[in-house]
Amino acid sequence: MGDYYIFNVENEFVEARRVILANGLSKNKVLERENEFLDKGVSYCATCDGPLYRKKQVLVIEDSAHAEEDVNYLSEICDKVYEIQRIKLVTARKYVQMTEEDIRLLDSPKNYKKRKTVVDDYLNIIYKMLYDKIDPAVILSYVLRMGYDGNLKTLENYIAVLAKNNFNNSALHINWAYKTEYPKEITVSKCHQILSSILRKSSGNIDTDGIKEYIEIIKNYYEIVSLLEDAYYSR
Repeated sequence: MGDYYIFNVENEFVEARRVILANGLSKNKVLERENEFLDKGVSYCATCDGPLYRKKQVLVIEDSAHAEEDVNYLSEICDKVYEIQRIKLVTARKYVQMTEEDIRLLDSPKNYKKRKTVVDDYLNIIYKMLYDKIDPAVILSYVLRMGYDGNLKTLENYIAVLAKNNFNNSALHINWAYKTEYPKEITVSKCHQILSSILRKSSGNIDTDGIKEYIEIIKNYYEIVSLLEDAYYSR
């Protein structure tokens, strides 16, 4: 309603000039006693909680495409950072809950019948092109030109898996074959980049993803950014 908002909160009307949506985030619990140590050494947000571990040793369990960025950030403020590279939560939970008998049975794997897939006729081509260090995007285009008519997402996943398992190339994350581009006159600044820029200010005024150039403009539009900065450095 113009320059302010009106909300009905339990039959009471509240007016506000700014609204912050704090929806929260539910994390799947993987490790034993994880809930017990939450906020006592276990955290989920490197940007938010990283300063709590300044000059300490930390372990990062990666489960998203943004984990590498978090590791780089923590390495600037922590004494030492160890990392367990990306693993699916369902896989981590499976291994954490394995018994000694389950582990012993891994030495005697079952012989499963190989199933036919739409990518089978192109696996050798993909492998050889990866071996020759050809750009995966070029490989994708070449296989399509060779007559592949299956699901594009399936082909994309097979190339990523072959690259990771055979050539230690883990750079191909989710939707690696697709790229979002904005016009040159548009600058995209994400919330976590702005927050990282504020928290890193004391580390030699490091520029985070070009945020420094626009931080004053951002502050003019979003008062909460200045409030967060003042709160962080007033301690």
